[in-house]
Amino acid sequence: MEVGGQRYALEIAPVDEPAPLGWQVINIVPATIYHAPLEEGNRETLWLILVSVALMAGIMALVARHILRPLDTLTCSVQAVARGDYSRRLDTTRADEIGDLARAVDALTQQLDSSRATLERRLTDISAAEARFETLFESAEIAIWNEDFTDLAGRLEILRHQGVVDLRAHLRQTPELVWELLACVRVRHVNRASLRLFGARDEAEILSGLARIVTPETHGVLINKFCAVWARESVFQSETVLRTLGGERRVVLLSFPVPQTAEGLAAVPVSFLDVTPIRKAEDRLRRNTLELERSNSDLESFAYASAHDLREPLRNITSYTTLLSRRLADRLEPEEQEFFHYVHQGALRMDDLVCDLLEFSRIGRPGRPLEPVDLADVTERLLRAPIEAGAETEGAASLPVVLGIPADLEKLYTNLLGNALKYRSPDRPLRLTFGAVPEGSFWRLWLRDNGIGLQPGQGYEERIFRLFQRLHGRAEYGGGTGIGLAICRKVVEHHGGRMWVESPGLDQGTTFFFTLPAPPPRVGPPGSVFGRMELLPKDP
Repeated sequence: MEVGGQRYALEIAPVDEPAPLGWQVINIVPATIYHAPLEEGNRETLWLILVSVALMAGIMALVARHILRPLDTLTCSVQAVARGDYSRRLDTTRADEIGDLARAVDALTQQLDSSRATLERRLTDISAAEARFETLFESAEIAIWNEDFTDLAGRLEILRHQGVVDLRAHLRQTPELVWELLACVRVRHVNRASLRLFGARDEAEILSGLARIVTPETHGVLINKFCAVWARESVFQSETVLRTLGGERRVVLLSFPVPQTAEGLAAVPVSFLDVTPIRKAEDRLRRNTLELERSNSDLESFAYASAHDLREPLRNITSYTTLLSRRLADRLEPEEQEFFHYVHQGALRMDDLVCDLLEFSRIGRPGRPLEPVDLADVTERLLRAPIEAGAETEGAASLPVVLGIPADLEKLYTNLLGNALKYRSPDRPLRLTFGAVPEGSFWRLWLRDNGIGLQPGQGYEERIFRLFQRLHGRAEYGGGTGIGLAICRKVVEHHGGRMWVESPGLDQGTTFFFTLPAPPPRVGPPGSVFGRMELLPKDP
């Protein structure tokens, strides 16, 4: 209450003891004295609040400095990385969980930076490769364009779901489907060589005229092409005939790698190699070969007939010169008798030449098939006379079985043995060494003698195989026509082989080498001609 402008605190309390009297005790105290302790408590409470607030502010500052600020820095770094800035680096020295997180984020940033750099290098390499490919694509001399097989693959997959198993048979039964599948192929890019091949001014002209380059011959190639994509072969290659936009037919070799994945379907490089000049040259060569074969056949027939017809007048000449020389023997002067002798010998030599020419012309005549020939048997028959004359032989029994014409191979060894006998050395017995070694699908054979040999460096190794070529005078070493070794080479070449001669020098013998085809592999019983094929003498 307030009295005289001064505030008082009034406290009323009842008196209940020792007995209820109904009294009340009134205590009146000035308000200043009553509120002083309360105000003192309030001041102390306020100070405590201020101190607590200050302490909390300090604690929050410490938390912000040691926890929130690193987290904010970490957040900013992550946001920078998300923007593509990989240069931010974090404090990785802390030993607490934030330090672990910072190290993990920093390592991730470095990995992303390294991956980005690697990716950029690869993209640069890819761009450079694409530029090089584009340059090569445009500057290539072979016609190339890119085809998109995406729609084609989808159409083929539909056919597969429809139950088609044999696409080739299905396309042959429904020819119109071939052109439907062709319409699914899109040509995307054409190089300059393609424009030249098909006679187009630019890419737009050739793309708009694709239907004009297809010919009836292309139908079968298209079936093979679609079957290659169907079966996912590695590479497709086929020769076909196409037309230029001007209507000129061109023979081309078409090839492309068959895509194995869906990604490769969009750009398949298809090349067109123009082989028209080659095919035209082959056609000309084929016609010329046929004409040459006909000419050679006619020439051989003419030579055979002429040589055969020449023998009759030659026989008449030799017969009548012999009769005249006998009847006029006592009337002719020695010089005249010598003239008759020259005529007679000339006619005999002419007859020998005609016989050898006949034999030479018969070699290689058609109609005689190749068959297995046991050379050991051939030489066994032919060596009887040389052995009786004192010749020594080695290796003939080990000669193999070859594929050939028996009569021609007998002529081969007959002439070789005759040559060895004719040019044997007078100072020592004749020694003949036979041998053979396999050489692919052929046998390489040889016959070595110890005769007079050849002088090296004079070209005699080739000259002795020419017609009518002799290295000595006609009267030396028993004469001869000079056709025997030419017959030998013609026999060998007619069998697909080759023949040559080697000699260390004069009086050191010669070795004739030649190759003959081996027969197809067969397994024969022991002792058969095929069972003896593995017995090979040593290569000289």
